[in-house]
Parts: sequence; C-alpha cells; structure tokens
Amino acid sequence: MSLLLGIIAISMDSFFASFSYSVLKVKIPMRVKLLISVFAGIFIYIAYIFAGCITNTKILGMISSLIFIILAYSKIFNFDLTKVNNVDKDHDKIISFNEGVFLATCLSLDAIAIGIYTKTTSTNIWTPVILAILINFILINLGTFLGKKIKFLNEKISSLLSGLILLLLALYNIAM
Repeated sequence: MSLLLGIIAISMDSFFASFSYSVLKVKIPMRVKLLISVFAGIFIYIAYIFAGCITNTKILGMISSLIFIILAYSKIFNFDLTKVNNVDKDHDKIISFNEGVFLATCLSLDAIAIGIYTKTTSTNIWTPVILAILINFILINLGTFLGKKIKFLNEKISSLLSGLILLLLALYNIAM
C-alpha cells in the first residue's frame, strides 16, 4: 500500500505539470506524455539496480526515507527542485521531444526514492515500474484534461498535499 501511495505522490508532479501547461495552452504531444511516463519507470528501475549494491536494508531504508523527507520538504515549502515551468524554450506552445526529455528527467528524479524503497521490500521490481508508467500516463492525461476545463488551482495546496504524502511515507519507512 505504501508503495502505491509513493508512486501516486511522485506522479503528482506530472499531473500538475501537465495541468499547468494545459492552462497555458501549451500542448504536450502523446509521444512526450509516453516519454514522461516511461522515464519514471526507468528511474525506478535504475535506482533499484544501484540499491542492490548496498546489502544492508536498514541503510537503504534510511536513504529512501531521507529522499522522501527532502522531497516532502521541497513540496510543502514550495521549493521547486526541478524547475519544470519553463520547458517550452522555443515558445511555440508545443513541448517538443527534446524539451520532453528534459521535462521527463526533471519529473522523474523523485522516482529514485521509490526504486530504493522497492529494494527494501520483497516486491518484484516490475510492479512499481509498470505502476509508475501507468499512473503517470493516467495523471498526465487527467492533468491535461482538467487544465483545459479548470482555469484555477491553488498550487500551494496541491504542493502541500503531495509533500505531506511523501513525509508520511518517510515516517512510515523509518518506523518499519
């Protein structure tokens, strides 16, 4: 359950990015949406592989908790570690594939914590990878849809909510 909540929490960045771009009438083509979704899975997988170099699960748990706490802090206090709000460099109102690679990388950095956390559990690596890809894709499309329909959303509240979920995950991970 905590793994699913973690994946939803890290996918919220993709949701809010797509929502914001949609409000600004910046189009995210389907191939870029897929790219962003797949990057989340790749980052989880790579972190899982690197976490395999550390055999002490307590240390891995502390590392993933620390990452969750840093992410929670950045979201709660609205300190953007990734700065994804200015990706459309050529100002053509379409996120190109190259711009999408940068955006996907920024939005996937927090997936590293999920990869490390997964290594501390008995969960098969493909479960969080596939879930991250699917949930990211769904939330990106939902964000795009809602951004076209709704022209307002308090970013402070959404960032606070995402941060609180990550903080709870960190505390849960420490307690286990």
